[in-house]
Amino acid sequence: SILEALRENATTNPDQLLALGQHYFDRDELETAEKLIKKALFLNLTSLPVRVNLAYVLNAREKHREALQILDFIPDPPAGVLMIRGQAFFELGKYDEALECMEKLEQKRQSTGKPVDVDVLLFKATVLDQSGKTDEAIQLAEQALTIMPDSPITLNFLGYVLADADRELDRAEQLILRAVEDLPDSMAFRDSLAWVYFRQGRHLEALQEMNQTLRLMHDSGNEDTILFDHAGEIYAVNGFPATAVLFFSRSLLDAKGVEKKNILEKIEKLQESTTRD
Repeated sequence: SILEALRENATTNPDQLLALGQHYFDRDELETAEKLIKKALFLNLTSLPVRVNLAYVLNAREKHREALQILDFIPDPPAGVLMIRGQAFFELGKYDEALECMEKLEQKRQSTGKPVDVDVLLFKATVLDQSGKTDEAIQLAEQALTIMPDSPITLNFLGYVLADADRELDRAEQLILRAVEDLPDSMAFRDSLAWVYFRQGRHLEALQEMNQTLRLMHDSGNEDTILFDHAGEIYAVNGFPATAVLFFSRSLLDAKGVEKKNILEKIEKLQESTTRD
């Protein structure tokens, strides 16, 4: 009620509108946050903090092209701007542009003597992995793990990349288990554990972990395309083709390009095997 009262009166003060927008963002009311910060930008078109915060909200609302437009024509963009632009390019599938942003960000940090940022390393590793440069992705993940050896996020990231590449599966399992031990209710970590079991050929254990992951996803209310694809693979190998098709079909809704083609091929093969049976 206090926020609503402040919102009604905040019509001409861009700083107040920005602060209110940040509060609504923290409350996960993204549409309201966007409206408030857009009002702030209208009142102060040259404000970098307003532009950065608006682009951050737009990215969260999956309006990545609009986020990039908001951050265009900023001379000598600071690290925060480069990170947001990199994330927007990544979500749009423009991996080369995302990597260019990360390289500029690293150069900027080095020139100011700032230490390596693990979040930047992991994001760059993600982009490299998605663009097929797995070796480079693993190298960066190893570097991040050296800096933060007990971070569950870093442990899971390296473990998952190794498992997805079908490499060092025993080590990948141990890394992921350490992450799960620290955060047992993490949907992402449980999915990684299910996936490494799948890669190891431990299909029943993979199915048990995936069912746990699906329960966590249901409870969180947040759906994940990759998780649905993993569920399809795991249910298929355990002899549940019809259920696997359902999971692949859900994964297909957000898939693009080569990924979409691969999922369609998996669905077709499962449907053919079901028909023959």
